[in-house]
Amino acid sequence: MHQVILLGKPNVGKSSLFNILTRKKIAIVYDERNVTRDVLAGKVKHRENTYLLQDIGGLTKEKGIFLDEVRIKIKSELKKADFALVMFDTKSVDGEDRLVSDVVRKSNIPHLVIANKCDTYKDEMQLGDIYSLGYKQIVAFSCQGMTNVNDLREKIWEQLKTITPKLEHQGDISSWKKEADFTLSIIGKPNVGKSSLLNYLLGKERSMVSDHAGTTRDSVSDFFYHQDSKIQIIDTAGIRRKNRKKEKMEEYSLKQSLGAITRCDVVLIVIDATEGLSTQDKKIASVVDTRNKGLIVAVNKWDKIKESWANYQKETRRNFPQIAHVPIVAISCKSGKNINSLIREIHLVWNSQNSKWTTSEINNLLEQAKHDNPPKHYEGGILKLYYANQVKSNPPVVQVFINKIKYLNRSYRKYLLNVFVKEKKLLGTSVKLKFTEKEKK
Repeated sequence: MHQVILLGKPNVGKSSLFNILTRKKIAIVYDERNVTRDVLAGKVKHRENTYLLQDIGGLTKEKGIFLDEVRIKIKSELKKADFALVMFDTKSVDGEDRLVSDVVRKSNIPHLVIANKCDTYKDEMQLGDIYSLGYKQIVAFSCQGMTNVNDLREKIWEQLKTITPKLEHQGDISSWKKEADFTLSIIGKPNVGKSSLLNYLLGKERSMVSDHAGTTRDSVSDFFYHQDSKIQIIDTAGIRRKNRKKEKMEEYSLKQSLGAITRCDVVLIVIDATEGLSTQDKKIASVVDTRNKGLIVAVNKWDKIKESWANYQKETRRNFPQIAHVPIVAISCKSGKNINSLIREIHLVWNSQNSKWTTSEINNLLEQAKHDNPPKHYEGGILKLYYANQVKSNPPVVQVFINKIKYLNRSYRKYLLNVFVKEKKLLGTSVKLKFTEKEKK
């Protein structure tokens, strides 16, 4: 599979094009410089062919801790890529564009020059500034107006057909074609170690790591293998409290983080051991529960704590009883301590999330629940539980047939839920009970 990298100065439209070509809203698109920091990757399918497209931060002369990291990352990814899309703004050519051109030429990577924001004949007349950089062929298009985008897709594939993918990632073809067994999202506040954990799991520097909060902005996705399972992993931007948002960008990151919860099967909340479980973490856990996802908590930076793990875990569960059946694992991304244990627990949560039971198992449990705690008189009648069956897994959904919904109170609903979780030994997973009225014949 070919690996194609998008290059250009900041705010030239790379993320917009990335979303268009991958047909997914993965990259954050915002009218501000230096929004993209990490490397985003997505499969592009054109006709019957597929290639891997990478979006990376804009190349700039500006100085700054993040910008220096982006420059290093660009040079590193250029060495791995087979082909580059070198992107310019039709209406604005400056010193940064010359810097981009110099970097591409020195890399000797095969490339296609493309010019964004070209909607009209008048715009085409401005392409001369890009030609002056020494290019002979330019494909003009517009992300906003979708002008010539299909032509651009064809031009890219025409170029790729003449290039043999590098040997070091020939083996990646089967890896990217095989669907993931399940998806894991890493969620948490800024600067708790989410990106460090992602890099550790992948065995490479996939996400930018810094002591500065808010380093990650896009949701970064990749794959890793464990026990013959292919796991898609999503590292999200840190979720801040609303009154602490310093910029509009955080709203886009928040939406992507919530979207990552929706797309995944299991959510891993990473917390800082020195800070403990915050109100914001509890809200995230509530969202996870509402969306019926598997949940696990990783306590990072545990090597900085002198308190016993048993006491820490007991106090955490006492302050947040909603995670009574959720695994909590103490880890250190810096040293790698307990990371393997964390992965094992993630698998156990996934197995619970994907639980399947026979109808007889479910009804035996239902009968036992009725025997241990019979329904009481409520709203003018007594609830009757007839029978139940499982209708789906991931998450496990059990349909319970009863006489009248109005006779079912909240406490008894919760009781039945807890019976299933406890008796089936579910970890980080709840059961969704669907009650259906049925007349007894």
